[in-house]
Amino acid sequence: MTDFIPISEIINTNVSWSYKGYYNGHYLLPSNTWRDFKQLNNNALEYAYNKNITFLTTNKGVLIFDLNLMTMELNPNDINDSITIPIIIPIKRSL
Repeated sequence: MTDFIPISEIINTNVSWSYKGYYNGHYLLPSNTWRDFKQLNNNALEYAYNKNITFLTTNKGVLIFDLNLMTMELNPNDINDSITIPIIIPIKRSL
């Protein structure tokens, strides 16, 4: 289950969240490089982490996060390719 996080409850944080992949808004691919999330995703992930929310989505439901497994993936309903292989990307939290 995904929880709805009211935008008014999300505050800026100095904690950094990153993912080991490449995301251009359409495709999510694995890579050897850790990249930082944009501030809004970073803040949403930190809010969920602090509130013990296990699953959440951002970017209008396109990105799905599992904070128990520390992974992210694209919502399969939002992928337009006729042949799609689910790609799960590791995420991490850094202080």
